[in-house]
Amino acid sequence: MLCTELSAQNWQERLLAPGDSVSLGAKPVVVESISFYNLAGEEINPIYQFNGGNPAYLLFNPPLLDSIKLRYQSINLNLVPRFSLRDTTMILPPDKRFQDLEREELYSLGTNSTFTPFQALNSQGSLSRSISVGNNQDAVLNSALNLQLSGNLGPKTRIRASISDNTVPVQAEGYTQQIRDFDRVYLELENPDFGLIRGGDYNISPARSSFLNFEKRISGGGIQTKFSSAERQSEGQVHLEGGLARGRFARNRFQGEEGNQGPYKLKGANGEQFIIIISGSERVYIDGIQLTRGQQYDYVIDYNAGEISFTALQPITRDKRIVVEFQYTEQNYLRSVAYGETQFKNDAWQSRLQYYSEQDSRDQPLGAELSDEEKRILAEAGDNIDQAFASTIQAANFDPSLVQYQLVDSLGYDSVLVFSTDSSAQLYNASFAFVGAGKGDYRLISSNANGRVFEWLSPENGQSRGSYAPVRTLVAPNRLQVLNFSSRGKFGTKKNQSLELELAASNNAVNLFSDRDRSNDDGAAGKLAYQWKPSLKKSKFALGASYQFNNPGFTTVERIYAVEFARDWNLPLNYQGALQNGVLDLRYQRDSVKMRSETHFLNSPLKQGWRQSLALSQCYPNSRRRFKRTFLAGAIRKPLLFNRSIVVRT
Repeated sequence: MLCTELSAQNWQERLLAPGDSVSLGAKPVVVESISFYNLAGEEINPIYQFNGGNPAYLLFNPPLLDSIKLRYQSINLNLVPRFSLRDTTMILPPDKRFQDLEREELYSLGTNSTFTPFQALNSQGSLSRSISVGNNQDAVLNSALNLQLSGNLGPKTRIRASISDNTVPVQAEGYTQQIRDFDRVYLELENPDFGLIRGGDYNISPARSSFLNFEKRISGGGIQTKFSSAERQSEGQVHLEGGLARGRFARNRFQGEEGNQGPYKLKGANGEQFIIIISGSERVYIDGIQLTRGQQYDYVIDYNAGEISFTALQPITRDKRIVVEFQYTEQNYLRSVAYGETQFKNDAWQSRLQYYSEQDSRDQPLGAELSDEEKRILAEAGDNIDQAFASTIQAANFDPSLVQYQLVDSLGYDSVLVFSTDSSAQLYNASFAFVGAGKGDYRLISSNANGRVFEWLSPENGQSRGSYAPVRTLVAPNRLQVLNFSSRGKFGTKKNQSLELELAASNNAVNLFSDRDRSNDDGAAGKLAYQWKPSLKKSKFALGASYQFNNPGFTTVERIYAVEFARDWNLPLNYQGALQNGVLDLRYQRDSVKMRSETHFLNSPLKQGWRQSLALSQCYPNSRRRFKRTFLAGAIRKPLLFNRSIVVRT
């Protein structure tokens, strides 16, 4: 039966639809209080029968032909639950109370309850096989694995796991030898006593701060646990992570080409031309606005080729400022990552200490071992690792399947490589690297040889004219360490004032083989912020001020300023020098009127200046329109800008 219900203390008033019965719920009903009224409010007396079961209900005979109102009084007493101090299932039935019990019928408390591990373990997934055929290829057998596990290992211990692999061996003797051979492995154990333990392939990210923000993909493990102090009414947390880095952070900034939607080639942090981007790690911005990946959105990216293309929804012109941040796989050295965080807080204050370390193992290169000569070159290069090159010229026997060269003297220049197929001459093998236009002495030419052939160009007035050189770029192992301390809290009689302090220190060694240029490895940064919100009766007011600085040597994992920060202050796009900036923020609101004033200050060796904005807005009563005026002024951007607009909310 459909009905509506209105409760007022213990009296219930209900509107009954036509029918033959109605339920009154599980609460006891005072029978003498039952009364009926028609829709006009006049009392009526239909014929009914009351049944006081659970739930209680009314039977109408004859059934109701029209809607009426029911009014009755109930008692707020729940008599349904049953409570007992002992387990009532252990009470002997009456026929056995005075008989001798068999031995198997005797038991004690605590022995009839057992826990079976993996009893509630749920597993689901798929293992697929497929065959790929084509008119220009042999049949290829593919395989993919996707497995998820979840369940209880103990009374309070829960496990969650996920394993996926798109290259599972399908041969009879095939197997995955190392855990890193899987595309993704994740295992998590959680217990309220010790916290959370996890391992496998996953992303780590710290608590939000001003100088240590990142998201890093690792293959490793970590633990998170909490502790509390009842005496001091405070609690704390410890967070430790460590493992092998699956990727390295890089940031590409470039201008768009008129009418060219892509693909645009992305490069590594050291200018690597051919990289593999970790899927899902990218962040793409155009003119400071973050974009969304997808063919139906803004862009698509080829992770294996390291190329990005933009859709028709995001037209590219030469004025577009494009920034792409991503992580890519680097196969130079074994790179380890360690992160630790401890936090302590109470009702008023919260303090946090964070440490991050990412470094290459100089004794464990993933490629070919470095020779003593190459290590010497790196040791002498110091921080100028872009000038660390090793010659690739090696004497070799004649091989018609290779592109080989002779070393000759040309125009007074010694050891010039000239392409040769003379089997009687001393030949050399050499590989060439692109070093930039006007920085090399060789160029690529067309040839019928089985490979790429390079030709030497004589310098003009001491200036090289080529773009290639017979060298190999040496990659130096590096290390980055960041220590960050932050503390924030509220004070004052009404806790309407807040103070935030943050200090950070970094050590960035770009070449672990060299002890040179170590004086600029260390850096420091800091931030101090204050906010006051006084208590006003009919309005709201807030005053905020902050100051932030960093010296030239400070380096962190990812950027610490906004994407368009350098452009807003007319700084070089890749500026890494010292900075001091401050903000003074005033906010006022009364009824529908809002006002906000922001003044920004900047001091750097290249630029000094200020910017100020004043925004006034008013929401009209009983209207969806909002009137807004914005004033912008500054000593670096345009002297004065006035903007008046009416914003219609949708």
